[in-house]
Amino acid sequence: MDRAHVGLLASPDPVLLAGLETRIVDWARGQGWFLERTGPLRRGQPWPGRLEFIKKGVLDPEVWGELLQACTIFVEVLAEKREAKSAEGIWVKFFQSPGALFGFAQLAHTGPTDFVAALRSRRGWDQAPAEDERAALAQVGLPWMAPEQRSVGRLGAPGCSLGQHDQGRCHHDS
Repeated sequence: MDRAHVGLLASPDPVLLAGLETRIVDWARGQGWFLERTGPLRRGQPWPGRLEFIKKGVLDPEVWGELLQACTIFVEVLAEKREAKSAEGIWVKFFQSPGALFGFAQLAHTGPTDFVAALRSRRGWDQAPAEDERAALAQVGLPWMAPEQRSVGRLGAPGCSLGQHDQGRCHHDS
């Protein structure tokens, strides 16, 4: 079943959403996972139609299916897509990444798309280790930027000059 045909909630109650997020993170912790929210909500953007999380470490598709099916939070599971629908009618998407590249994956799945595209063109993108976003941004020569501050325009902010011949390197002013 395609999620587009299921009917998405408009914008769920923030208290309901926070409670669901807490239950999912607690469930993941019980599995021994490190899980963080990702996606547009993490950037403070409007409701995108689902919650998104990223898991540090990679599981086989069969394992995802078994674990999501067994989780009492979910009433419907699309195992091959690592998606599930909560009893509240909220769809949840899970991404995963090897631990050594988790920072890059978190950046990529948090977005925004044009910001990530600009980062992907920079020297140092996807070079391990980058176990968190701070390390991934440092790998491409950028200072820390909170998710809600990320935009292509910020790449030209003070401390990060991008000349035509820069080839993606960021020069930090001291």
